[in-house]
Amino acid sequence: MKTFSITPELTEIPDLAAVVASNIRAFAARLNWSQSDLARALGMKQPTVSQKWNEMRAWKLEELGYVAHVLNVTVAELVTPPAGYDRWYNKNRPTGEIHQAGGWRARRDSNPQPSDP
Repeated sequence: MKTFSITPELTEIPDLAAVVASNIRAFAARLNWSQSDLARALGMKQPTVSQKWNEMRAWKLEELGYVAHVLNVTVAELVTPPAGYDRWYNKNRPTGEIHQAGGWRARRDSNPQPSDP
């Protein structure tokens, strides 16, 4: 049986689920939308959107088209890390404990900004 090992370069790839959630929060903030506004526009329940918004659950690939449509962006914009993300991510990536939801989590506060990761 063949075994594979992860090369050091692959360990530096940012968490795509975190990038997507961060971009959705940023694009929603540009529209002054809350989680509830996004949930209403998508026809989803607010607690479900809250879990995805806060990276407790990942956005499904099938959902990204709808999300992109209601936020008036492309799916590519949702999955693309912002400029400088790699430098910021690698510099600020925690060492030690990983969050129980599985992976590093971006900063959250009561006033998200489009520039927030």
